[in-house]
Amino acid sequence: SALTRDAIIGLGEASYRKSYYPALQKKVLDLELLNSKYRTLIETMPDILITGASEDFSVYSPPGKLALVAEEILRDETISTFLKGTIAASRAENKLVARNFAFKSGGKQFFLEARVNSIGADDFLIIIRDMTEEVLSKSKLYEMARQDGMTNLANRRCFEEVLTKHMGKYCKALTLVMIDIDGLKTINDTYGHPVGDQLIIAMANILRDNFAGSECIARVG
Repeated sequence: SALTRDAIIGLGEASYRKSYYPALQKKVLDLELLNSKYRTLIETMPDILITGASEDFSVYSPPGKLALVAEEILRDETISTFLKGTIAASRAENKLVARNFAFKSGGKQFFLEARVNSIGADDFLIIIRDMTEEVLSKSKLYEMARQDGMTNLANRRCFEEVLTKHMGKYCKALTLVMIDIDGLKTINDTYGHPVGDQLIIAMANILRDNFAGSECIARVG
């Protein structure tokens, strides 16, 4: 406000100060504009923003699903300790440090990224971004890359990964069962591929039911 500006620049005090009024007023207006821009930026950010000094945390959270997370996150002793450790790492390395962590709120699992930067000796800034959708999407793509689309069993790639894991290692008990469906080509040629596919799916279900505790059940061909 104008009153605030006058108080800042000392208008009404010694007359020699009044000569600096236009320049000082412009500086105050520039600061107010800058503050407004920062406030707008913070309010439009989709992330949780944590600022503070030493052990004192101040939290700003965007409206929506992250609001509850922001309220709970610093009350969680494990997460609070994790953030303090990340702050210490940022100060020790004198650079921005990014670390991922998981947090459960309202029965939902969140995967979050904390980007921490120390400001001076005591102050720090933490931006916590919700990475849940990205993490789940990557996990889903990874599983799809290792899964047979027709039977939902593991595919050949996954099967080979399991074999590679055991190569060169002594196994006290390891059983490998290879199964082939006889006459599948004849069934496909006679009744059509949809019927052959139904047979493959039925066989996959039998294997799934009878080898549920196995390390890997895969369709490799």
